[in-house]
Formats: sequence, structure tokens, C-alpha cells
Amino acid sequence: MSVRTYTFRVELLGSRNPVISRTFSVPATWTFQRLNAAIQYTFGWQHCHLQQFTFELARSPRNGGGNLLSFAPREQLATIHMSNAEFEDDWGDLPRGLSLSEKEARLRDFWAQDGKHRQAVTRDGRLADCYFLYDFGDNWEHEIKLVSTGTSRVKELKVIDAVGCGPVEDSGGVRGWDEVKRAFSTPNPNAELRERKRWAREVSGLGENFNPAAEPSIVSLNAPGMYDRMLQDMKRGSGDDPYLSDDIEDSVLPRSVIDLASLPRMPRPAVMTFGHFGPRINCEAADRRFVTHEGTHPLDLFTPAMNISTVVEPRWVHTDNTHLASVLIFIKGAAVNDDQPNARAGCGLVFRPGVRGFSFSLENIPGHPRTSNRAELRAAVAALQIRYWNGEGFKRIVIGTDADYVVRGVCEWMSSWCQRGWRTSRGEAVKNRDLWEKLMAEIERWEAMGVRVQFYLLKKEWNIDANRCAKQAAEETEVPDTFTETIYISAPLDL
Repeated sequence: MSVRTYTFRVELLGSRNPVISRTFSVPATWTFQRLNAAIQYTFGWQHCHLQQFTFELARSPRNGGGNLLSFAPREQLATIHMSNAEFEDDWGDLPRGLSLSEKEARLRDFWAQDGKHRQAVTRDGRLADCYFLYDFGDNWEHEIKLVSTGTSRVKELKVIDAVGCGPVEDSGGVRGWDEVKRAFSTPNPNAELRERKRWAREVSGLGENFNPAAEPSIVSLNAPGMYDRMLQDMKRGSGDDPYLSDDIEDSVLPRSVIDLASLPRMPRPAVMTFGHFGPRINCEAADRRFVTHEGTHPLDLFTPAMNISTVVEPRWVHTDNTHLASVLIFIKGAAVNDDQPNARAGCGLVFRPGVRGFSFSLENIPGHPRTSNRAELRAAVAALQIRYWNGEGFKRIVIGTDADYVVRGVCEWMSSWCQRGWRTSRGEAVKNRDLWEKLMAEIERWEAMGVRVQFYLLKKEWNIDANRCAKQAAEETEVPDTFTETIYISAPLDL
């Protein structure tokens, strides 16, 4: 499933020798908070100062035609700030024009032709220029230019080009950064330049390895998980849930009406039996991880198809070159007031294309706090119990989850825990042992029938529907106090 993307070139105004810039593509549905994180991540800023976006009419030419900033008055048609609600008093005068929170405003609201705020930042048929100001003291101003639009199979930051080393924090603006570069390029620096050189090495965090002439590696900027870590730190610093997706409205799972009659039927196994499906599967823990190429979207592998049950239903199906039919089940666990006495938690499962999914509250079992980790495990157990998957023609059950806790627990940790008598490497009792044992029992039950069980670690943005189901279930006030096996009964479809 493709998503619309924008490619931006962001230039640090006033920078020279070279002009510092970053070019990257991001999904059009992303918020300005995510764009903020992308700029800070690629330039090397540390999110330790105030910042804001503005849409402004054309600025006056720079003084003398040089590369210095102009401080001439300009009209701001929109300001996108860090706050959630009204503009904070700390920020001084209220901005002119439209005022929005970066957590709510989306890129497509301004750059899409039908964006809901595009008209507010358009004058005489021309879209106003966009700027990002970081650090109201050093005044690092960045100009953001839309280079192109496109599509992508994944919702992620992709860095395309990086020119120049990003300045270190608190170096005194573009003039101060020029002085830092001069301190490193001067063959025989004086005492002032030597001190500036020492200071830059210290604050950069790189010590003797710091070089203001070195450009960042595109490969390192695109390293998996690095941008996400920056975004999570920003959200955490703003008092937000660092793992809560802000892309809820843009589900990656197709929810439009599916023409069931047009869906293909999955291939029927050569032998269909309901007691045992094949010879027992004996495998190592690592074999229970579902492995794909980096960045492969789950819906590139699993496509909607009708199962071969007596009562047919659509599933996400993958058939490999050995004709091994696999079903994909998205799962998620979520908690409200996690680790608090009044915590509640819920579980979400999505296994049928075109519907929102299945959810239930996590049981309130005495002695077991209701946490998100516990809900993740409970959802995995339910995924293996909810249907008689081999009766639908599947030889492999693939559980898709963004919980590293579950995937690594099954594929790496659990065998060692068992050998140590359910103790961690630090000698502590393993938390949620009861659910780990239930999950392992379900895995072994399926493997005894010749059905392989594997766990697929997803990106969070690929698991939005299951996340929505889990959060909805976590809000329920009526919670069972005993463990109950979860079963889903298919209803006949009108084909």
C-alpha cells in the first residue's frame, strides 16, 4: 500500500562555505512535530531549545546581496508551535495569522492542493515560504522548500542528501559557527581560537574526533531506528507517550469495502485433516522469528484471499514457493495508567481484511499488574487460540507485533529462562511467567500438529489498527477476573 511523500530541501540560512542543507522525503500525513524531529535529527540539533515553524510572505533581500539574514519585518500567515493548546506566554507576543500546534498540524494540510490550511497561507495564488526557527537565542533559521512529491511503500524518513556539518549547540548562530570553523582551519590559532576549538570538541560529544568540515554519512542517517529514537525523546520531553502513534487516522490496513467475490481462494493443501495437519515440527527458538528483507511492508507479502474453511472468510495470506500457506495476525497490547494501581489494559487482534478488528480487556488476575507488556503477551496467546487455523488450510501462523518484548522473548530469551528455572540473567524472577508459559504451550500445541508458529516484528506504523483495538479495550471498565479462552466464530458471508 503506497503512501504520498514529500521531498524537502532544508537550508540553514546564513551558512556558507558550504551552505548547510539536508534533503529528505517524509510521508505527507506526518505531523509538523515529526518534521521538527526530522530536521533536528539530520542537522544534529539536540531538542534543547524552543522552536517554531512559520509560513511567511517573501522576505526582503539579504543585506548587500550577501549571505546574511535580513531582520526586516515580515508578515507571518501561520505559526506552528510546540504547544498543545493556546500559545504559551513564555513565547512573547501572540503570532499573527493562523496559530497551530505542531502535534496536530499535518504536512498535507499546507502542501496538498486541497489541504485544509493551504488557502490561509496562499496570497495571489502563491504558497507562502516555510521556515523553521530553532533556538530563539542563536536564531538558527532554516528555509524549507518542497522539491517534489512521490509515493513510498513505507512510512519513514529517507535522507537523500546532506551538505555540510551541522553546527554544535550554543555556538552563537551562523557567525559563531564560522568562528568555530576558523578555529579548526587556522594553522596556528591564538589562545581564543584554541579555547573555542576545545569547547567545540567538548560539547559535540565526539571529543578529538570532532571535525566541523566533515559531512554526515547518508548511510548512518538512514540507520534503522535512529530517527525513531529522536522522535521518542522529543515526545517524552514534551510529556507525551513516546510510543503513541500520531498517524491513527491513516491506517496502513485497507478498510475500504472489499469485493469478497473477487478475492482469490488460497491453495488447498494436498491433505486436509483436522486432528493432525502434518509431522511434528521440531525447531530452535530462533526459527520462530519470521524474517523478511529490511523495510518490507507486511502487505507486500500477505494479500487478501479467501480461506478454505467450511464458512469462508478473507484472511491475509502468503504462499511461498513450497506452497506453505501462511496467515498473518496483527496483535497489540496497550495499557492506561501503566504501572499504576488503577491501571487498565486491553488486547487487539486484526486478522480479517476490511474490518476494524477484535478486542478484549486484559483479565485482572490477582498478583499480576495490568501492564502493556502483559497485554502484548495475552494478545499473542489469544491469536493462537481464537481460530482453528489449520482447519482454514494454513500450515504457518505468523503473529505480527511491534512488541520487541514478545518477539525476542519467544525467539531468544525464553529457552534460557527455562534453563535457569525462570530466572533472568540477573537472577531475578521472570515477570509474567504465567503468560509466557501459556504462550509456549500454545506454540508447542500447534507445532505438535505440524503447524509452524512465527513472530514478525513490525514497525509501529504498520500496526495501527491493532493498536486502536487494544486502546479501545483498555478503556473498558468491566474487566474479567479469570482467564478465558478467546474464540472467534465465523458467520456465513453473502457472496
